[in-house]
Amino acid sequence: AQTNASTTKNSFLFFFLSQKLPNQTNIMSNSNENQKIAQAMPIMRSIRIGSAPSTMPMMPLRSTIKQQHQHQQQHQQQHTVKVASRVVPSWKLTSELPELSELYPLERCHIEIEGADDQQVATRISNALKKASISANFENSTAIATTMGHVTFAINLFRTRSAVVVECQRLSGCSYSYCQNAKLVLKSAKGEQHRMVSIPPCPRMVRVASFEANKTEALQIAIDLLQEERIDAQRMGLESLVHLSEDSSFRLDQAPCETVLDHITSQSSADPLHHSALHILANMLKNRSMEERFLTDKLVSALVMDMEHANANPHNAHLACECLAHFERQRVSFFTDAILVASESGKSSHALLEASSSLLLANVIR
Repeated sequence: AQTNASTTKNSFLFFFLSQKLPNQTNIMSNSNENQKIAQAMPIMRSIRIGSAPSTMPMMPLRSTIKQQHQHQQQHQQQHTVKVASRVVPSWKLTSELPELSELYPLERCHIEIEGADDQQVATRISNALKKASISANFENSTAIATTMGHVTFAINLFRTRSAVVVECQRLSGCSYSYCQNAKLVLKSAKGEQHRMVSIPPCPRMVRVASFEANKTEALQIAIDLLQEERIDAQRMGLESLVHLSEDSSFRLDQAPCETVLDHITSQSSADPLHHSALHILANMLKNRSMEERFLTDKLVSALVMDMEHANANPHNAHLACECLAHFERQRVSFFTDAILVASESGKSSHALLEASSSLLLANVIR
């Protein structure tokens, strides 16, 4: 009986193990497969996703001309040199005009001149810019023009199979003034005359008791802006004073007057603040509201330097000539060479500078 019992027990254990072993084998095989799968999985790493290289050639950005203009301004500020005999030439094309690509997005302000000569179109434009007293820097097929009102725009020339394309592109400044100057350029390129349309003046208002109070308040706001550390606030203050100084009753106290003159004597001629300060000084001297004690030798030297750099900035040279015309003849007679430089530059590129320098030269040599 004991033997039969042990035999039965062994048989039961054998049957039990035979049923369990396949499951354990499956578990082991599944774990091995999981390990194989885990080893075959990719290692997670950070990668940089970029676009595929394009086969189409890249077109130049529209901001390229503006970046070139900013680079020219920085170059003028860092490398301001004295030019005594160089005269700004008219628009001379040194090579053929670039072909107009079909992919190039032309501005709305453009025209096509059929059967025109390249150099003839460029000469027409440069002559029109001189008559309008718009300074320009020419570089083969591109010109960067700047008006007295701080409007900067680019003039681009292209060539098609049968025509010359003239394009104007605004870079900065008043949109209305840009449109008027763009019409001047495009019509002059075709050989037509264009009359500049100025903004109509505001109707005269009857003076009321609060008029003087409002004018005093506007002057105080402009002076407060001038005392700010931010460049944009100082520029707004100076531009406000430009308009206020046109009134014959305009006066400045000692502190704001010294601040305005400091922008003339210490700032670079390429700085817009320098130009606005010159405009204020010219208005005050014209209205005889500038005290004699502020007209120092340092100020005279700064004005003479503006005339010497007339080729780089004829607008400032024109205002400097207007200012020096109100000085005593003895104080200006020593700077005939600088006046001649401004006169030659005005004859070639700036009508207002030509007139103001000729008048100053006549007063000196009489």
